[in-house]
Amino acid sequence: MIWKKLSFENKISLFFIIFILFSIPMTLALLLQTTFFLSRAQIVKTNEDLFKLFPIIVTDKFPEGKVGENYSASVKGYMSDASGNLKIIGLPSGLVYGNCYKGFDPQVVKYFVNCEIFGTPVIEGNYWVTVYIGGGGLTNSKELRMIIASENI
Repeated sequence: MIWKKLSFENKISLFFIIFILFSIPMTLALLLQTTFFLSRAQIVKTNEDLFKLFPIIVTDKFPEGKVGENYSASVKGYMSDASGNLKIIGLPSGLVYGNCYKGFDPQVVKYFVNCEIFGTPVIEGNYWVTVYIGGGGLTNSKELRMIIASENI
């Protein structure tokens, strides 16, 4: 009812007063503590911060294998929290991954996951194996080449 009785100029003045009253606390909060309004993934200021947050795969290559012979390799990745996991896709027939374990590496101040690849390959060839890692709501992937040579005659 009071709103209807106000003149147009008074309504405009009231609007600006309310706007200023709400905008000042928000502006101060943003200036004084910007991290309060940002998610963890957005608070990246240096490469070191990026390393701490972003999951990475540190394995760069696989050893060469041979058809019919036991094969063993490992894949290691780092992530920002212990809830992360590692997944491997595209392994040659006869190979599987498993025996994964997690831990904390105090030297790099990150959690890690390490998985073993094992088995006996049955088909020779060049394979592109994709390794996925996730942790802290972030993911990363890396393609690694795996060579399986023919068996000795």
